[in-house]
Amino acid sequence: MAFTTTQAYTWSSTGGMSLAQTFSGNIQAITTHRDDVYIGLSDGRVYRTSNGSSYTHINPSTSLPGITALQSFGGVLWIGTSRDGDDISYVYSY
Repeated sequence: MAFTTTQAYTWSSTGGMSLAQTFSGNIQAITTHRDDVYIGLSDGRVYRTSNGSSYTHINPSTSLPGITALQSFGGVLWIGTSRDGDDISYVYSY
Protein backbone atom coordinates (compact mmCIF):
# COMPACT_ATOMS: atom_id res chain seq x y z
CA MET A 1 0.00 0.00 0.00
CA ALA A 2 1.00 3.59 -0.59
CA PHE A 3 -0.72 6.79 0.45
CA THR A 4 -1.00 10.42 -0.60
CA THR A 5 -2.78 13.18 1.28
CA THR A 6 -6.28 11.85 0.45
CA GLN A 7 -5.74 8.60 -1.48
CA ALA A 8 -4.69 4.99 -0.87
CA TYR A 9 -3.04 2.85 -3.55
CA THR A 10 -2.27 -0.85 -3.90
CA TRP A 11 0.47 -2.48 -5.93
CA SER A 12 -0.87 -4.21 -9.02
CA SER A 13 0.32 -7.59 -10.27
CA THR A 14 2.24 -5.83 -13.05
CA GLY A 15 4.28 -3.81 -10.54
CA GLY A 16 2.39 -0.52 -10.95
CA MET A 17 0.13 1.22 -8.49
CA SER A 18 -3.68 1.24 -8.61
CA LEU A 19 -5.94 3.72 -6.85
CA ALA A 20 -7.87 1.87 -4.13
CA GLN A 21 -9.71 4.68 -2.32
CA THR A 22 -10.12 8.45 -2.28
CA PHE A 23 -11.01 9.72 1.18
CA SER A 24 -13.14 12.70 2.23
CA GLY A 25 -10.40 14.22 4.40
CA ASN A 26 -6.63 14.28 4.62
CA ILE A 27 -4.90 11.19 5.98
CA GLN A 28 -3.53 12.16 9.41
CA ALA A 29 -2.70 8.79 11.03
CA ILE A 30 -2.07 5.18 9.97
CA THR A 31 -1.52 2.07 12.09
CA THR A 32 -1.98 -1.70 12.07
CA HIS A 33 -4.22 -3.47 14.58
CA ARG A 34 -5.11 -7.17 14.59
CA ASP A 35 -3.85 -7.70 11.02
CA ASP A 36 -5.84 -4.76 9.59
CA VAL A 37 -4.68 -1.29 8.57
CA TYR A 38 -6.50 1.71 10.08
CA ILE A 39 -6.49 5.21 8.64
CA GLY A 40 -7.54 8.35 10.56
CA LEU A 41 -8.69 11.42 8.63
CA SER A 42 -8.74 15.15 9.26
CA ASP A 43 -12.56 15.10 9.07
CA GLY A 44 -12.87 12.74 12.07
CA ARG A 45 -13.45 9.52 10.17
CA VAL A 46 -11.60 6.24 10.72
CA TYR A 47 -11.37 3.56 8.02
CA ARG A 48 -10.25 -0.08 8.17
CA THR A 49 -8.91 -2.39 5.46
CA SER A 50 -7.84 -6.02 5.59
CA ASN A 51 -6.74 -6.24 1.98
CA GLY A 52 -5.61 -2.74 0.96
CA SER A 53 -8.18 -2.44 -1.79
CA SER A 54 -11.49 -1.96 0.03
CA TYR A 55 -11.99 0.34 3.03
CA THR A 56 -14.80 0.40 5.62
CA HIS A 57 -15.78 3.49 7.62
CA ILE A 58 -15.81 2.18 11.20
CA ASN A 59 -16.81 5.03 13.49
CA PRO A 60 -20.55 5.66 13.68
CA SER A 61 -20.21 9.41 14.22
CA THR A 62 -18.61 11.90 11.87
CA SER A 63 -18.82 14.61 14.52
CA LEU A 64 -15.39 13.72 15.96
CA PRO A 65 -12.62 16.29 15.68
CA GLY A 66 -9.85 15.39 13.23
CA ILE A 67 -8.04 12.13 13.97
CA THR A 68 -4.40 12.84 14.82
CA ALA A 69 -3.22 9.54 16.32
CA LEU A 70 -3.93 5.82 16.02
CA GLN A 71 -2.14 3.24 18.17
CA SER A 72 -2.65 -0.45 18.84
CA PHE A 73 -1.84 -1.35 22.43
CA GLY A 74 -3.03 -4.13 24.72
CA GLY A 75 -5.43 -5.53 22.12
CA VAL A 76 -7.20 -2.16 21.81
CA LEU A 77 -7.09 0.43 19.04
CA TRP A 78 -6.59 3.88 20.61
CA ILE A 79 -7.82 6.91 18.63
CA GLY A 80 -6.64 10.44 19.44
CA THR A 81 -8.26 13.60 18.10
CA SER A 82 -7.32 17.20 17.54
CA ARG A 83 -8.91 19.91 19.66
CA ASP A 84 -12.59 20.64 19.15
CA GLY A 85 -14.37 24.02 19.37
CA ASP A 86 -14.08 23.92 23.17
CA ASP A 87 -10.29 23.38 22.91
CA ILE A 88 -10.57 19.76 24.13
CA SER A 89 -8.82 16.75 22.59
CA TYR A 90 -10.23 13.23 23.02
CA VAL A 91 -8.94 9.66 23.21
CA TYR A 92 -11.28 6.82 22.25
CA SER A 93 -10.81 3.06 22.33
CA TYR A 94 -12.10 0.64 19.70
